[in-house]
Amino acid sequence: EGTLVAASVFADIDTAEKEEAAKALDEAQRKDFEDAERFKAWGNAAMQKKKYEKAKSYYTKALEIVPAGPTSHVYFSNRAAALLSMRNFNEAVWDAE
Repeated sequence: EGTLVAASVFADIDTAEKEEAAKALDEAQRKDFEDAERFKAWGNAAMQKKKYEKAKSYYTKALEIVPAGPTSHVYFSNRAAALLSMRNFNEAVWDAE
């Protein structure tokens, strides 16, 4: 369980790719992107503390803000890791696909 979580929770794009994605967005989209990234960071911190339900809620909030943005695949991946850690395998499969 711990290895799987460690391998997938912190799936993230590198800083240069994140900056490039942000440049392509207009001002409103950029704010949404930054807000979603903030929720992702809070989710990552919750995962480190093994607060999986809290992490799931943060990743879900990031997805509500940016459901199909340049980094939404990371939010789905991280939420799947939280769900796996909670042993919610069926839900995790949906996010992983």
